[in-house]
Order: sequence, then C-alpha cells, then structure tokens
Amino acid sequence: EAVRSYQSAISIVATGCITEESREAAYEVRKELVSVLDNGSTGLPSLDVAAIKNDLGVDLRQHGDLELALSLCQAALEARTKELGKEHLLVANAMNNTANVLQGMERYEEAVPMYEEALRVTVSAPGCVCSRA
Repeated sequence: EAVRSYQSAISIVATGCITEESREAAYEVRKELVSVLDNGSTGLPSLDVAAIKNDLGVDLRQHGDLELALSLCQAALEARTKELGKEHLLVANAMNNTANVLQGMERYEEAVPMYEEALRVTVSAPGCVCSRA
C-alpha cells in the first residue's frame, strides 16, 4: 500500500499540480514508505528496493532531510554494490547521489572521492561515449 501511495505522490509531482499542502503530504508518504522498506515487508527484489531507496534519498535531499537522505542513498549504494559489483552504472549513480547528499551536508572530504569514483566507473563503462582525454 505504501508503494502505491508513493507512486501517487510521484504522479502529483510529475504533473506539476503541487501545492504546499500536497508537497507536505508527499513528504509524509515518503517517510512512511521508508519505514515499510526498512522492515523488509515489501516482498520486492533487493534491487527494486534499492532503486526506491535511491529515488527517495534524492527526493528527501531536495526536501532538506539530509540525514534520512544519506541513510537511504547509502543503503541503495550498498545493495547495488552487493548485487551488481563496483563497476556497474547503477552503482555509480547511487554513489553520485550519496556524494550529492554529503556535499549538501558540507562533508566535502567524503563527497569528492565518491564523485571521482562515480565518474571513473561511468566513463569506463562499455558503450560510454564520454571523452577519455
């Protein structure tokens, strides 16, 4: 049920029909979903849970809830690394999002190496058209 509520909250945001009241309601739905994800009762595969946590972390960072955002982004990074290995683009994405939260917390000494590693993985990925110069 919380996953469906989250999808509804995302739909509200995506359509641009956002009022301060709906923004706060969406924030509360996000926090409720975090508790559902943390108790492991979704029955979803771990990579799906990691994707939701990653997205929630990004959303909560933008909402200013940096501590919870960091926890979610780190959990997504850990799960993706475990399932996919360190050289996967989804791992680089989670690493970049974690670094964004750390930067928002002014923890630059932790953020910079994560940004660098995320960039390294991204540009070395098969099919990347990034300049290697």
